[in-house]
Amino acid sequence: MNIALLHRMIRAESRVARRLMAPVIPGGKLRVRVQGMVRSWRPDREDFEGWGIFRPTVGNLARFVREASPLAVEKYLDLFPRFRMRLAYPLKGNSWLAFPLNESDMRQRLGRGGAFTVHLVNEGSAFDVVDARWDGAALWYAGPEFRADPVVTDYLVQALAEGLQPQQLHAPNLTPDDRLIYDRVWSERVAGRSRHTDLAGRQLEEALHLAGGQLVGYRDRGGHWFVTWRTATGEIHNSAIAKDNLNVISAGICLDGGDSAFDLQSLVGVVEKRPDWTEVF
Repeated sequence: MNIALLHRMIRAESRVARRLMAPVIPGGKLRVRVQGMVRSWRPDREDFEGWGIFRPTVGNLARFVREASPLAVEKYLDLFPRFRMRLAYPLKGNSWLAFPLNESDMRQRLGRGGAFTVHLVNEGSAFDVVDARWDGAALWYAGPEFRADPVVTDYLVQALAEGLQPQQLHAPNLTPDDRLIYDRVWSERVAGRSRHTDLAGRQLEEALHLAGGQLVGYRDRGGHWFVTWRTATGEIHNSAIAKDNLNVISAGICLDGGDSAFDLQSLVGVVEKRPDWTEVF
């Protein structure tokens, strides 16, 4: 090996060895490119998912120091190509299956299109459009895409809540990619391939059903569930629900500070009987 290159690698590794910032997904490793060669470490915290600051140790173990600041993560992600992705449905942890809003552009730039996994989505629901960055191996969530047409997103959410089949979609501004995404979500959530068979989904589904409501979807927000549900009249609502007892943390409508007096089941009746509610999400 070239001696000068070897010295550069040693100096680069010594800088990395002091501290590094990296994303962590369940079961994943930290990977850093050093002088063209990839080094990997195993994080010492199995319960952590997100962007963290780590200190590598002997034996390919990286000790967790703290969470990375949002500003540091933003500056890092700005180094990579940007893609606009529409979320389809959640996978393991905070990873989502997603499709590019412009598949032809993605095929031209990356050499392939179709479904991708976007990691570390800390705020998102089915059909949301997000900003994702490609680091050469994976797509990482960089925030919501505010320039996306909200009318399309709202239409797809409402269509799924009403149980419309993919061939029943009728909206002039839907693209072929939008229809493909809807078809995938329909197959996953409505056609029976994943009918909320996990315990949390069954509990939420049962609580809403007993009150005449219907579960549209839910998302793990750490200490609570972010639940999307609809009333018997078809109105869509979002509520934050405690995991341990299904009590309401935030109803998603203005209840004058009385949210905690209800659980998910009783909330359905409150929403349906309140004519002057105000959306707060």
